[in-house]
Parts: sequence; C-alpha cells; structure tokens
Amino acid sequence: METCQTIEIQRNHDVATLWFNRPEVHNAFNALMIQELIQILEYFSSERLRVLIIRGKGKSFCAGADLNWMKECISLEYEESLKDSLQLARCLQLLYHFPSPVIVMAHGHIYGGGIGFLAVADVSICSKDTSFCFSEVSIGLIPAIISPYVIRRIGEFKAKEYMLTGNLFSGEDAANLGLVNWAEESYNIDTKLDEFVQKFKYNSRTAMLETKKLINNTSLLHDEGEIIDYTTNAITQARISHDGQEGMSAFFEKRKPRWK
Repeated sequence: METCQTIEIQRNHDVATLWFNRPEVHNAFNALMIQELIQILEYFSSERLRVLIIRGKGKSFCAGADLNWMKECISLEYEESLKDSLQLARCLQLLYHFPSPVIVMAHGHIYGGGIGFLAVADVSICSKDTSFCFSEVSIGLIPAIISPYVIRRIGEFKAKEYMLTGNLFSGEDAANLGLVNWAEESYNIDTKLDEFVQKFKYNSRTAMLETKKLINNTSLLHDEGEIIDYTTNAITQARISHDGQEGMSAFFEKRKPRWK
C-alpha cells in the first residue's frame, strides 16, 4: 500500500486504523482525500481484517467538504461535477459494504458530508461534546449523497427536521437519534472502542462477515419470498461451514472455539 498524503494508516495484525490527516482544515475532505480513501478501502477489502477503525487527527473528525474544493466546484460543468459526486458516492458505498466491521470514532465539529462517514459505519462512537450540523441548506445545497444512509439510521421525519433547518445538535442528541451508537465522555471513548475491538476479535471472522452481508442484503429486499429464500439458504450455509461446525462443537463441549 502506497503512502497517502491525506490519510495515515496504522495496522496491528488484523486491526487497521485509518486516520484522516488534514488537521489544519479539521479533516475536511477534498477530491484527493476521497480518492485515497477509495484506494485504501479497495485494498483492505481483500485483507483478512477483524475490524477497520476510522478516526481524525486534530480538533475534529471531519468538518465536511473542503472550502477550497467547494470553491473550485462552482466553475465545474455538469459532467465534471457529476464525476466528483460519484466519487464520494463510491467511497460511502465501499464503506457501507466493507466486508469487516467498521467503527468510526468522531469528535469535534462534524458538518455536512462528514456525517456520512458515521452513517455508513457499523458502529459509530462520538464524544458527548461533538457538534453536528447538516449545513448544506444554508449555502443552497442538499445533503444528497449521504441521505440514504442517514435516513436509514434516523428515519424520514427526523432527517427532514435536521436537514431542512440545518440546526446544530450534540453528540448526545446524535445518540438519541440513532445517528451514532454511543456518545461517551471524551476520556472514555477509547475504552468504548476497545470493548468493541475485543469483541470483534473473539467472534468468528467468517460469521461476522456473513452477518454483515446478511443485514445489508435483507434490508434491501422487500419481497417476502425472496427474503425467506435468502435467509434460509444463508443459515444452511452457515451451519455446514467450518466455523459453524466448530462453533457449535465448542459450545457443547464447553471450550473456546478454534476459528479457521
């Protein structure tokens, strides 16, 4: 993996941490940062990770889109602007469908598109004093690309309230809305992170990957017959898999499982 200009990569065996590394602009993203994140996610998607963690250097996790980048976008023709938008959409899609569990750790000020990274994560943790804002409407834009993921997390009408007003809300508010899983005191967020990492390390990696795939796929199915066909096949495959056989045997033999 080549060295990136905007993202720092740390790896400890099967746990990888990506640090947004533009602290001078509160980790606001630009075209380069999105491109590098896509490359990293494509690379790590084939690695045998237990968990992927995403954090931000400096005072904020991600303050949305970089202002200088936005200024450049004003003069873009439709096709060029569409290409930029598709890159961000691709980035969020890769995060949402990333094989291993994804944890996002947030702090500071998180505006606009930066909220999308929390919305696509499997587990989002923030400090209680984090501030959030869907700021797009205040500058004549809309939170289009992040909207499907945000709406899945907080629902249609709460999304309308916060996206239409652009009101600020806190980390505690975000947890109550379901936008993040946990809002902790600043001194305790690393402890909460470690709890999740240790649990993910204990579980069957194969089972976690298949469970994440199960949740993502069934949430997109609407036909009852398709749902039954998919889920019954999924559990049958799990039962006859190596980890399924080993896990059930270990449970009944009262021992720790030896995962593949």
